[in-house]
Amino acid sequence: MMARLGLVALGILGALALAEGIVRVAAAFDPRVRVLATGRATRPAVTYATLEQFVAAQAAHITPHRRWYNYWSNAFGFHDEEFVEPKPAGRRRVLVVGDSFTFGPVPYPQGVVTLAEEGLRTACPGRDLDLLNMGLMGAGPPEYRILAELGVPRFAPDLVLVAIFLGNDPPDVHRYVHDRSPMERLLRQSRLWTLGKNFIRARSGLREGDLPARVSSVPPDATFGRGGTPVEGTTELAPDDAALVGPLLTDRAYQTVLASDLGRFYRPPSERELRIAWQQTLANLDAVHRIATRAGSGMALALLPSVLQVDSALRAATVTRVGGLLRYGGLSAADIDPDLPNAMFRQFAATRGIPLIDLTPVFIAEAPATEPLYKRNDNHWTPRGNRVAARALVPFLAPLVCAAR
Repeated sequence: MMARLGLVALGILGALALAEGIVRVAAAFDPRVRVLATGRATRPAVTYATLEQFVAAQAAHITPHRRWYNYWSNAFGFHDEEFVEPKPAGRRRVLVVGDSFTFGPVPYPQGVVTLAEEGLRTACPGRDLDLLNMGLMGAGPPEYRILAELGVPRFAPDLVLVAIFLGNDPPDVHRYVHDRSPMERLLRQSRLWTLGKNFIRARSGLREGDLPARVSSVPPDATFGRGGTPVEGTTELAPDDAALVGPLLTDRAYQTVLASDLGRFYRPPSERELRIAWQQTLANLDAVHRIATRAGSGMALALLPSVLQVDSALRAATVTRVGGLLRYGGLSAADIDPDLPNAMFRQFAATRGIPLIDLTPVFIAEAPATEPLYKRNDNHWTPRGNRVAARALVPFLAPLVCAAR
């Protein structure tokens, strides 16, 4: 009997090992599998020769000439008009890199970069300028570095604006310090486990199963419009559409997102552990700074707040909820500093002379209004959130953009 059980166990282990190998091979060739099968911490470092090559590797997040909220993405797949190459003489250009907040899960005219560009044209009368939206969904500081490496030499910006979402661009300090489970650490190295976990999350996380198809699709033929133009035959989404105001995620999926955000605001007792946890994040931003400086471009940072920094009641409720979970081991409000990532980025920018704007106080001041800033059951901005951010960015960017070099 024991021998038979041993053979069954060996068979299961062999099947899992084979499946792990298949997933690893598939991830090496298919970017969609790679995104699902690797977390940010385990994603392999890859060098890309061109922006097109990098975009092709991000097929799970960005696709050229895709319908996105009833507007066409551009030839690279970014949620913007077509990029003009080479940069016209005399034009002032801002290259904006960031994640989904920058990309914009709203119609093109309502995105923060589009609105900021319109505002800057008003603030800089007579100045030829453009903002290139190179926001990439699912991106973080490593991808911001790659976008700068490939985009700065090609598009010759006068300024590189890095838009940092404080909910997941900083390191998860709590996980770094208190990753108590050896089994969890081991499983995170498995591509098969990560693929299965992320696939289940993606399939079960949305309240409305057909939402992705409603807001995004790739034309079946080669018929498409120029970036930033409306898709023929579609209409604008209603102001109360769930895609614009929520609710988007199931309660369980949303609570998982909030718990992950919360780990970024954990202040450990050891300052040394905090600094080590932040090393890689700041190293990637340092690389962007070197790239911009070498090209004769400026660099600026914009800090985009998490809803947990804006809504203190939601933050308190999230601390109470996760504090009882094994992984968070008695986490309390005393362990959480909602200004921690802001302070780390402020210090980074100050020591390098990098202009920085923190939108957190702006959003806190605007939060009491009736119209929400964040989508319900989602951590992304509503159209109003994009408007508030753009209004704050324009006076910050104007002195950096309007003047001649």
